[in-house]
Amino acid sequence: MRQTSYRKIKPFKAIRSNEHEVKNIADLPYDAYNREEAYEYVQQHPHSFLVVDRPDPFKFCKC
Repeated sequence: MRQTSYRKIKPFKAIRSNEHEVKNIADLPYDAYNREEAYEYVQQHPHSFLVVDRPDPFKFCKC
């Protein structure tokens, strides 16, 4: 019989942004932007979650 090993998930402290930062982090879905729009948006909002969702335009950004 095969034995399955499970990883134990440990609780961790959440990181929460203040109200002012949230509007700079939260975004529309990645597919709402074409590559050029995403590039422009990421230049103006380097902490945007769009950097994670759609990293291709960000790698060319000098933010």
